[in-house]
Amino acid sequence: MIVRLMLCNWTISSVMTPTTISGTSQVGLYVSAGTTQLTGTVTSAVGITKTGDGVLRLDANNTGLTGDVTLNRGEIRLQGTGTGTVPNNAVGTGDFISNFGTIRLASSVADHDFFVTTGQTIFINGQT
Repeated sequence: MIVRLMLCNWTISSVMTPTTISGTSQVGLYVSAGTTQLTGTVTSAVGITKTGDGVLRLDANNTGLTGDVTLNRGEIRLQGTGTGTVPNNAVGTGDFISNFGTIRLASSVADHDFFVTTGQTIFINGQT
C-alpha cells in the first residue's frame, strides 16, 4: 500500500489527530515537496517507508509506532516534545533505516534525547 501526500514547495500539511496505520506490509509515505507534519501520535506495527524530496515531520512521542521506519529520500524531521531531559520516541520504538536523505533532530529545549528505546538499531546506508 502506498499513501501519496502530494504537496507544493510552499505548503505545510498538518495532521493533528492520532494516526493509526494497519495492514500486513510496509506502508509508503510519498512527500513530493514541502512538509507533511504529523503532530498527533502515530501508531503502527507495520513499517513506514518515506520517499519523495519533501519533509516528513514527526512531532509526537510515538511509542505505539513499533514497526521500522525507513528513509529512502528527502528528509525526516524528528521534533522533540516535552521539557528538559524527557526522552522522545518521535521515530517510534522500531529500528530506523536511512538509505538516502536527511535526518533532522529538532527540539525547543537544550537537553533532549532521541532514539532511546532499548534494542533499537539505527542503520545508515547499511551500517549500524
